[in-house]
Amino acid sequence: KQVALNQSYIKTPQTSLTLNGKVSDRSQLQIHVQSGDLHELELVAANFSKPAPGQPQQELGLYGTAVFSGGVKGSIGEPQLTGQFAANNLRVKGSAWRVLRANISANPSLASLTNGDLESATRGRINFDAQARLSHWAYKPANPIVVKVSASQLSIADLERLAGQTYPISGTLSIDVSMHGSQLNPVGNGNVTLVNAKVAKESIQSLNLRFQGTGDAVNANLTLQMPAGTTRGTVTYFPKTEAFQAQLQAANLRLEKVQNIQSYQVNGGLNLNASGQGTVRSPEITASLQIPTLQVKGQTIRGFKFDTTLRNRVADIALNSDVAETYVKATGTVGMDAPYMTNLRVDTGRIPFQPLLAVYLPAQAANMGGQTELHATLRGPLQDKSKMEAHLEVPMLAVNYKDVQLAATKPIRLDYQNDVATLQPAAIQGTGTDIQMQGRVPVSNLKAASFLAQGTIDLRLAQLIQPDIQSSGQIKFDINSQRYSGSNMQGEIQLVNGNIQAMGAPLGLSNANGLITVTRERLQISRFQGEVGGGTVTATGGVAYHPSVQFNLALKANNVRLRYPDGVRTMLGSNLSLTGSAQAALLTGQVRIEHVSFTPDFDLATFIGQFSGESSPPPQQGLATNIKMNVAVQSTSEMNLVSSKVSLQGFANLRVVGTAADPVILGRANLSAGELFVGSNRYVIQSGTIDFLNPVETQPVVNLHVTTLVDQYNIGLHFEGPIARLQTSYSSEPPLPPVDIINLLAFGKTTEASEANPSPTGTAGAEGLLAQGISSQVSSRVAKLAGISQLSIDPTLGGDQSNPGARIAIQQRVTGNLFVTFATDVTSTQRQQIKIEYKLNPRWSLSGVRDQNGGLGVDAKYKKTF
Repeated sequence: KQVALNQSYIKTPQTSLTLNGKVSDRSQLQIHVQSGDLHELELVAANFSKPAPGQPQQELGLYGTAVFSGGVKGSIGEPQLTGQFAANNLRVKGSAWRVLRANISANPSLASLTNGDLESATRGRINFDAQARLSHWAYKPANPIVVKVSASQLSIADLERLAGQTYPISGTLSIDVSMHGSQLNPVGNGNVTLVNAKVAKESIQSLNLRFQGTGDAVNANLTLQMPAGTTRGTVTYFPKTEAFQAQLQAANLRLEKVQNIQSYQVNGGLNLNASGQGTVRSPEITASLQIPTLQVKGQTIRGFKFDTTLRNRVADIALNSDVAETYVKATGTVGMDAPYMTNLRVDTGRIPFQPLLAVYLPAQAANMGGQTELHATLRGPLQDKSKMEAHLEVPMLAVNYKDVQLAATKPIRLDYQNDVATLQPAAIQGTGTDIQMQGRVPVSNLKAASFLAQGTIDLRLAQLIQPDIQSSGQIKFDINSQRYSGSNMQGEIQLVNGNIQAMGAPLGLSNANGLITVTRERLQISRFQGEVGGGTVTATGGVAYHPSVQFNLALKANNVRLRYPDGVRTMLGSNLSLTGSAQAALLTGQVRIEHVSFTPDFDLATFIGQFSGESSPPPQQGLATNIKMNVAVQSTSEMNLVSSKVSLQGFANLRVVGTAADPVILGRANLSAGELFVGSNRYVIQSGTIDFLNPVETQPVVNLHVTTLVDQYNIGLHFEGPIARLQTSYSSEPPLPPVDIINLLAFGKTTEASEANPSPTGTAGAEGLLAQGISSQVSSRVAKLAGISQLSIDPTLGGDQSNPGARIAIQQRVTGNLFVTFATDVTSTQRQQIKIEYKLNPRWSLSGVRDQNGGLGVDAKYKKTF
């Protein structure tokens, strides 16, 4: 009748169970359980509790340490268990808790947890007490229960991990709940508060739920505070019948403060009134949503009102609003249970286009107009689209842009029934345009589609889509799948005398004519020829659109004249190909520079400024960003660019990479000869290169050597580096220090000469300086007006000091190979100097000179690069 125990019955590396005492009619048994690794116990338990076939093993991810100390008293038939449980550094399903403590008591008639304390490892804690009456160790719903739970500063994220769920909600939770009675007849109250929360990225300042109830009814009050405003609601729930009564109200809820719709530029105040009753399974709800004035991207919608009534699991809806000087109405019903039977109708009044254009295209609103009207119906089960039926009718459609007008000659009807979309015969006529169309598309079998599209479109209509272009010509098309029964061919599209020019673009397309064959899988270019920049362009290839969009196009151009960049005229030829898809395409080929020259108004400073400014912003996403480039650019012969101020000879070998939206130039241009005029000096190019090495952006790197003659000094300058950060080194013959060379270039004399002949002072000096400034401006303007390379007027040089006069010098490049210099002293017609320089070829040149004393001289020069 009595058993004595004093032994450890479970012993593992981290867990032990020790029993000490006696078991009898008056038991006195001490129990001590300790685990240094709870995960070890979880693995042991998993071996004894196999899941049902086909079900996964549930893992708690249990870690930490725990200890239970208690005792058992009484008889074997009615034992009484008491003890204390404590766990530290507890982890369950990824959630972390610093400590869990509770007192445990159980006997055949009562089970309880008292002084429970659960502390989070991050923040917050839960205190709890629970008690339930038992009947011979069995719990029944009618047994009395007492539950008290108090929690503060709990993280929603910790509770989600503990529950093994993830919801789009975050914040801090506080709970105070007290309940007694029984499961069948509970009595209690509670307060739940959520602060600093976000639900689906929407900020919630606070949410408070207060409730109290009995087994007959539970009353709850809800208050929700958001940056947009406050929402309040009340609910009364009857547990025994599952009936309820509810109300929800929101006044002037500011939509512009609702974060999830701020990107739509919405502004307005929302009023909501909703009430409900009935049962959970068969609710009756009435709701009204009103927005007196709603602004969406600058468009004002007035009198927006949405009403709905839910009864017998069917929702009746009605929507009314005034927008863009018209109205929109929607009425119908939607079933709440599968298959969600629906019967909806949407109607509008006459919709004028100009109010919409004033918001979205204000620059074109004055040139564009027209109106339309829409009527649509939708009937059938939303769950089964094949049984849905939809109809759209456009009773009238008229569009005009400047002198171009279009209008539908009869209502346009689009029907969807029995899984087939059908465009009924329709016609659109207007300025240079006559379109006849109809079609039938089985949604589940697109290959069986049939359609008809015939007529002519005036290309001026392209200005409706892209107002900044100038376009003319016609597109004629004849696409009729029924005509070509049994064949893969469906029709053709013909371009007649097409002309397209975008404002600001260096090139445009003119006199374009072509024929495109349309098949079930691709658009094939049978022929295409047009004019671009005075040259001809031809295209071949096609675009496949089934099963996906794929490009395979070839473009050939000859004698295309391009005026880009500013001040440069180029004649080009090219052979290019475009392959790939809209998501990843490649443009390859070759561009030949057949001739390049400067325009009469070429300005070197303006030209250089195009490459030395700030970098352009990154391109926007679009088709051009998906087209990679690998195009070779080569000069077919030596370039010979000549203007009144600059002449260049050389050749180029370049490559265009990057994307079509952000192209980058790589390669090298070699300069073999040339000259340029800066200030009053003529600089002769001896050799040079311009390298494009940066693969990220077009950045010219210069390595250039030039010479000039100033006051009988032969001066050499070497420029090196990017245009924006050029470094210059100087040399001279006879040798001079850099400061003297710079002084010569800037003022025409060395520093020593400047000190020996200081600038004039007094009235005469002031007049001389003033004359120099005026002559500089006059000579620059006269040279530009007359097309002279260099005109200089020096009022202080020319005569002797007793009779000072003015000296005029004119330098002019007559042709690319002939350069003439003429200088005269206006005080003496005998003191004139003439020099003629002629370039026979890149290596040999001749020069002849008649000096101011009448002497003649001839020089021959030979150039060789080492």
